[in-house]
Amino acid sequence: MGQHGSASGSILLGLDGFEVTAAEATDDEWRLAVQTTATTVGCNACGAQARRHARRTVRVRDLPTGGRPVVLAWRKRVWRCVEPACGVRTWTEQRTAIRPRAVLTERARAEACRRVGKDAHSVAAVARDLGVGWATIMRAVHEHGTPLVDDPRRLEEVTALGLDETTFLKARRVQKLVHAACRWYSWSSPPSRSRRCTRCRSPLMTVGLADGSGGSRPSARWGRWAL
Repeated sequence: MGQHGSASGSILLGLDGFEVTAAEATDDEWRLAVQTTATTVGCNACGAQARRHARRTVRVRDLPTGGRPVVLAWRKRVWRCVEPACGVRTWTEQRTAIRPRAVLTERARAEACRRVGKDAHSVAAVARDLGVGWATIMRAVHEHGTPLVDDPRRLEEVTALGLDETTFLKARRVQKLVHAACRWYSWSSPPSRSRRCTRCRSPLMTVGLADGSGGSRPSARWGRWAL
């Protein structure tokens, strides 16, 4: 790589526990060589101080810088336990910021989810900015977004909902099928909270409530929810 790393470069990277050792700017992306700041490591099995055995380089993509995608070349240390009686021989260092066999750093995956879910950016646009494929971004959106959507606390402060046209029309079609049993086609916007058809008294599917108890909290099925 071109330029040597520096303390300021590590600060700009802002990835906890990592430092920049070299940097190179190409026409379309930044390439940064990084390593962890740990210099002393103990064996997890016996506690003896480990020695550096080798290095392996893995490449992952991080948040863009200056409008360019960033590729991190992490020179991972392979440690060796020197205790003869220990059953552990060697292991490769791990960090929560970069998962094993990951394509993106965890913060890049979280940002991809935020952009798609909250800012309504297209998956293709986010993939282009990060320099990865469409499927990689969708996996990040699903894995980071599912816990947010499933969290019941996200409905506590909701006082109004915005519905997109596709979801609204789908809900109307559901009501029409339910009412079709008695040939009664009527719509309400939002759908009525009535549990039975006003003409034949047959049970209806309730889509306007979250808990089905007649309360006023909105349903998570309704609308396009920001992550």
